[in-house]
Amino acid sequence: MQTVEIVRLSAEHIAEMHRIEEVSFPVAWPADSFERELSENKLSHYLVALIDGCVAGYIGGWIVMDELHIATFAVDPVRRRSGVGRLLLARMLADAIERDVRWSVLEVRESNVAAIRLYEAFGFRQVGVRKRYYENDENARVLWVGQMQQKDFRDQVARHVPLSAPAADEDADGDTACADGDTACADGSPPNAPRGRQVRTPHDADEASDHVVPELASRPGAKLLRTPTTPPRT
Repeated sequence: MQTVEIVRLSAEHIAEMHRIEEVSFPVAWPADSFERELSENKLSHYLVALIDGCVAGYIGGWIVMDELHIATFAVDPVRRRSGVGRLLLARMLADAIERDVRWSVLEVRESNVAAIRLYEAFGFRQVGVRKRYYENDENARVLWVGQMQQKDFRDQVARHVPLSAPAADEDADGDTACADGDTACADGSPPNAPRGRQVRTPHDADEASDHVVPELASRPGAKLLRTPTTPPRT
């Protein structure tokens, strides 16, 4: 098993991240959309998983006050079924907890049973459906998890990644609202080669969820990419 390192997105990750984007989604977000998320959107929070210096997957979204909206999430096809997706999701939730986030929401294709299983393993539950949300008119399930500052949820996340911040106070009524593989990167470049610059659009996990191929969350199309001057997708 190779070591997976989870780090904040930086400019050098974006080219490899966009390659994963293009092989993971029918409609890929353009690379400059990710560049704007990194440089202009103060609400965005993006993470990448690195194996031997190569981008193996990424997850991203927006933190607005006490809410996290997971917007995109993908794992390189050659790195799927290895636990990379689970680590990315856990680290994203841990970062949100440490920023006093109390609840999280995302959209996922109704047909993406493996991704839904992963989200449910972290406590997400369905709260709605967005009809004909995706480019092929497939519906999206709206998944939500609350009470993220409570001990049970924090303990669940901490089983996968460390938490450093103490629990935030909850309102009295609670929330309302590495796999083995080659050392070269998937594109054939050496692991430490300079890379270009990376989502769309969350109980103990059933061991099968460690073998999921998370697709990933929301992303009805690049034209809907939220920027700092546009409202959240609904």
